[in-house]
Amino acid sequence: MLGLVLVSVAGVPAWWLLVDAAVLGAAVLFERSGYKPKSTNPSGLQPTGEKFQDPTTGELIQVWEDPRTGTREYRRSGNGSGQ
Repeated sequence: MLGLVLVSVAGVPAWWLLVDAAVLGAAVLFERSGYKPKSTNPSGLQPTGEKFQDPTTGELIQVWEDPRTGTREYRRSGNGSGQ
């Protein structure tokens, strides 16, 4: 959006639109891996008691943590959709 405004008003080169698109694309790709398991020892994880509703899917997400390393993992809760 900013790139489009700059190109039309200030005469900034059109390649700026490509930079904006690349940044947006990278953000979308990295965001999608947010809830993937990251722990190397899933059996060492303990629930933290934290739960939240995923704003995109509406699913209830539970937070698990490895007390040794502090690694956190986000899992779908088995308690329904959270609605």
